[in-house]
Amino acid sequence: MADARPRLLLVPSISELEWDRIRQPLEAWADVASYDLPGLGADAPAASLNLEATIQRGVLELERRGWNDAIIVGDQFGSGLAVLVARAWRGTVRGLALGHACLTFSRDGPRPAISAAVADFQLQIAQLGVRAAAEQMFVQGLEATYGTEVAAGIRERLSPNFTREFTELLLAHQDIELEPVLRELSVPLLLAEHRDCPLWTAEGFEDAVAAFPDATTVVITDNPGSSPEFAAALREFASSL
Repeated sequence: MADARPRLLLVPSISELEWDRIRQPLEAWADVASYDLPGLGADAPAASLNLEATIQRGVLELERRGWNDAIIVGDQFGSGLAVLVARAWRGTVRGLALGHACLTFSRDGPRPAISAAVADFQLQIAQLGVRAAAEQMFVQGLEATYGTEVAAGIRERLSPNFTREFTELLLAHQDIELEPVLRELSVPLLLAEHRDCPLWTAEGFEDAVAAFPDATTVVITDNPGSSPEFAAALREFASSL
């Protein structure tokens, strides 16, 4: 990749707007693509949100751009989706860069990757109804993570049932195992921890690093997907490939 600009697909948890704080710095040295999940925007499909649709949305973005290779990047729940997009795509995955890196999204067991107390509270709020779920997601979640402007932009794109369907999607796949997929892909990894994150546990990151000791790692005190430190680590990672 020394003779060409790297290509980065930024896989969202929900919306491409999540990457706004670092997208411009990334575009200074790489070709960058991102997208919204199905179910956002005025023209969003009426079909229910499901895992296959979210995976195919990422694959279609890569194909639409005509890319034959890319580094695939994810953060938060988008990290798990990034791994699945990488497996589904027929192009060459140069590497995977994963914020809030973990191998499952389980809230159970002796070393859960997700804090059960925090997640259970958020899920209870989300299941009260669409309006209550949106308020919880944005006021206590997206706003705190990405700032008021980005949260407002994502909120404007929400279709009426998206929040409920997104919550159901996470619940249905919380026990997904990413380690076998990562071993199948066998590509260079950048694993980022959000230190002292209220939702993702230190144990989840530790288990990912233990499973892939050759991975490049970085520990960040802010949300990786909006952190200049993660952007710098991603540039260094890309230059090594």
